[in-house]
Amino acid sequence: MGFEALKEDDAQLLFGKCKDDPVYFCEEILGVRLWEKQQQIIESVRDHPNTVVASGHGVGKTFISACTTLWFLFTRYQSRIITTAPTNRQVESILWAEIWNLYKNANVPLGGRLLKTSLNIEEKWFSVGMSTDDPDRFQGHHAKDLLLVMDEAPGIDAKIYEAAQGILTSVGAKSLLIGNPTSSSGPFFDKFQNKLWKKFYISCYDSPGITDPENYPTLTTQKWIDERKEEWGEQSPMFQSRVLGQFPEEGEDTLIPLSWCERAVARGNKKGEGIVSDRIYLGLDVARYGTNKTVLTTYRPTRIERIKTIQNKSTVEAVKLVVQEGISAGAKLTQVTVDDTGVGGGVVDRLRELGYPVLAINFGQKPSDQMHFKGIRDEMYWNLRELFRADELTIPNNEALIAQLSAIKYKINPRTNKIEIETKDEMKKRGLKSPDEADSLVIAVWGARRLNASANLRKRAGVMKMPRDMVYY
Repeated sequence: MGFEALKEDDAQLLFGKCKDDPVYFCEEILGVRLWEKQQQIIESVRDHPNTVVASGHGVGKTFISACTTLWFLFTRYQSRIITTAPTNRQVESILWAEIWNLYKNANVPLGGRLLKTSLNIEEKWFSVGMSTDDPDRFQGHHAKDLLLVMDEAPGIDAKIYEAAQGILTSVGAKSLLIGNPTSSSGPFFDKFQNKLWKKFYISCYDSPGITDPENYPTLTTQKWIDERKEEWGEQSPMFQSRVLGQFPEEGEDTLIPLSWCERAVARGNKKGEGIVSDRIYLGLDVARYGTNKTVLTTYRPTRIERIKTIQNKSTVEAVKLVVQEGISAGAKLTQVTVDDTGVGGGVVDRLRELGYPVLAINFGQKPSDQMHFKGIRDEMYWNLRELFRADELTIPNNEALIAQLSAIKYKINPRTNKIEIETKDEMKKRGLKSPDEADSLVIAVWGARRLNASANLRKRAGVMKMPRDMVYY
């Protein structure tokens, strides 16, 4: 079914009033309500060649991208819209899911042929969604009226930005870039320093879900903001990016920048990405009663598989948490590394009694590299930083973990010239919580490194031994 499905009066309306009034198109043709910032964004695409939006979470940024896509396509003859996002899942399940919903529920039957990630009116009149690492796929897309939509734009590779410029050569070419501002560098950030771009910042505090939740039930609420403030802390890069819609204030003392965490999450969205071994390593950060959590991380190099937490539970429950994960891992379970500091000692003893291969780590002990690090915790976290920097670790989209990792700072002590990672007490003074998920992750990764280093030493010495059998209950 082609564009001829539209009645003549409807077609005249689209190419007449709707072409210059995108808000009218959204309200009368699509049958949706736009809030103030969304109206400003779609009108900016009408009036300016380049529009870039830094947005908090849950304020309708993907929704307005979808609305803009349909408005541009159906109000400009033989127009083309190229939409993209960092991963195929984000293209299909997020942006094009919104397009599908708007198209199917429009007040006017729009016509065209709608597929999973494309909407075709005629051979030279269409919109398409693609996620790619191949810049060549952007070649050949030229039209008088062409729109490039980048959703979750900060996560898109720089070479794709460069390739996309090659299609924006016509008189009617326009760009809409939108996403959470996760990094104070890179192509997305650079657009906010460029006077040729119309810029928008949207804070979650702007959300009509706060003032008018009845009419905007899917947008961010005050309750969500308050919970994130409590969980992440107002000074954390996560709060700045995902709540305030501002680029994080990351300096050279940030241990693991938020953008590195986002890259690690993006790799995890790709099936099988980041798995180089069948061996499974567990990292357990032990708490007991109180505000801190007991956290168990399952690590299969070089991918974090799962993170499980319990709170206000005895050390017996911590042991059970390991046992349950051990049963799931079976013979692949290679090592359990446990924070032996404080209440963790009893957990170590019980797991060893049950036959588990346990490595006890005490954050107060000396580092293996005493020339460069003050303590072992400093060495462990620096090792983790290097894995993120080299893109050698994938992680789940766990907001607590990402907030903790991206908030930690470090310094080089001018007297000793050693690297020192910010302590928990120092983080607390900045209004941040104990980094329980981050500690569990670093314990798991460090334990795997230590075991492999020991194995390599034994192998070179000719005394390589297989791990002993494990007993489960």
